[in-house]
Amino acid sequence: MIGETLPGYILVGCLGLLCMYPFVRRAVDRDIFEPIYAVSAMYFLYFGFFTLHLMRVDDNYQRLIPSSFETLELALFYTILGLFSLQIAYYSSIPESLSRILPSASSLLNVDDQVVSRLVYWTYSLGNAMRLFLVYQGWHVKFDARTLVGVVPAYGYIIDYLSVLAPLGFMLGCVYWMAGHDKPFFTFLLWFVMFPVEIIFAFLSGSKGAFIPVVAAPLLGRFYFRTRRVPYLSLLIALLFMAFIVTPSVTAIRANDAVQLRSMPFFEGLQFAAVNAASTTLEDGPVVYVGNAYETVIERLNGSGVFGIVIESTPDYLPYQYGRTFIGGLAVLLVPTFVWPEKYAAYQEVADWAYLVFHKEGIGGIAITQVGEFYLNFHLAGVVLGMFFLGLLYKTSYLLLSRNRTAIALWIYIVMWSMFLLIEYPLAAWFSNIIKQVGIMLVILFASKIFPRKTMRLTE
Repeated sequence: MIGETLPGYILVGCLGLLCMYPFVRRAVDRDIFEPIYAVSAMYFLYFGFFTLHLMRVDDNYQRLIPSSFETLELALFYTILGLFSLQIAYYSSIPESLSRILPSASSLLNVDDQVVSRLVYWTYSLGNAMRLFLVYQGWHVKFDARTLVGVVPAYGYIIDYLSVLAPLGFMLGCVYWMAGHDKPFFTFLLWFVMFPVEIIFAFLSGSKGAFIPVVAAPLLGRFYFRTRRVPYLSLLIALLFMAFIVTPSVTAIRANDAVQLRSMPFFEGLQFAAVNAASTTLEDGPVVYVGNAYETVIERLNGSGVFGIVIESTPDYLPYQYGRTFIGGLAVLLVPTFVWPEKYAAYQEVADWAYLVFHKEGIGGIAITQVGEFYLNFHLAGVVLGMFFLGLLYKTSYLLLSRNRTAIALWIYIVMWSMFLLIEYPLAAWFSNIIKQVGIMLVILFASKIFPRKTMRLTE
């Protein structure tokens, strides 16, 4: 096996200990859905588990790893330094101070139960109205979005942006249901109408990240509203669902021709994509399916490999970007498309830098991870300082929302927690998605202030 070295095992062990620290650290009332736990688990999967698999099981990933195993070990070492910096920021007193300085949102987050109910129906209905328009126009298939550039007019992007109200409405519905509003009609609507619809559109998005809030909303809602016990079985089921159903299925669906699917009637295209995906993944039987699914998951968990390629390629092949991939990309993504219709072409010029390390091998679609992007911009200083900033962001967000123990606060937190898991996401797209989704939620909440207020609180 490639690079089965003592330093490699030592580095993986150090990373494992660092990722385990939040779990063994003494806590008075441990909140398993605090960001640090999920983020630590993701870093071990992407950087530790992949390296172990590479050393012990299978080294057939030459196109996804640096040419020298020493470079991969260096990537592990830099990741350890970055994660250590993140934990220093997370457990420091700075987030507590920031959360005290920032304005209190308690008045905004206290919403009457009946208003929450109306928000569920209105947001979900409006979001699906936008979806129906996208389906009618043939713009509903989101993977291979490059084929939509120049096809969708400016107003189409506004419609697409508003369609996010549908998953937001479902998430709020989960919270509302878990809070005890589980009457038969609403139960049927939530689990037999909303939930299947969200699963379908998550598949059509071609993004595994689209499934995270759909799966997270019931888990977090149950934990905070019904029981404070850690849902080990539910977490295991969710993990297996994401690994062995979502990942291979989304990969198979993305192999379809997106333009062809958009040209078909909705249900015909859905059936066509499902049949193609099923025939691709299941044709060789369940044993082969599980093996292929595992291999697909391993490829997607390739954090240390792609970070190693970044280190190997910078600055000889790719110059340091000094914030260009983040600041430039964020500026482009936050400008509304109807104001700047050509912005996606401009963003591609910025995004190409973040993915250029793979273009030399003809590889696309694998992000360089956030820690890799920090390195691409400012070398090791970028890794340490960038991860320190993320630690502050994670803990400050958690403190702000946990102090306001209401359903609306949990609704916002589910969105942010789901985004925190995406450690491989390009930073500009990651941060702009947080801003846009939380922004539209705040607009909804400000509008809801015309209704009377009464707090719906979580169980202590």
